[in-house]
Amino acid sequence: MKIEKGISTNLQDQTPGKLNEGTGDLRVWIGNFIDENKEQIKHDWQSLQPKDRVILFEKFLKYTLPSLQSIKNEISNNGKIAVRIIRVADE
Repeated sequence: MKIEKGISTNLQDQTPGKLNEGTGDLRVWIGNFIDENKEQIKHDWQSLQPKDRVILFEKFLKYTLPSLQSIKNEISNNGKIAVRIIRVADE
């Protein structure tokens, strides 16, 4: 039997919307770690230099805010509007 591109033979474990178990476990572990160490994290945050706090804060934003896309509008000679979407690369 030839397997066609985009067709899975293992449908029971690949239902739409099913979470990745490994990722879910890791997120729970990280959440628990942060909850258990809040006071230490606050203390460490205060001990950082202001420049380092800004750098760390920016890194935290990547995990809390969705990635933005740059949209550029262009109007061609015939009056039609062309939209070019440029993805912002993750660092």
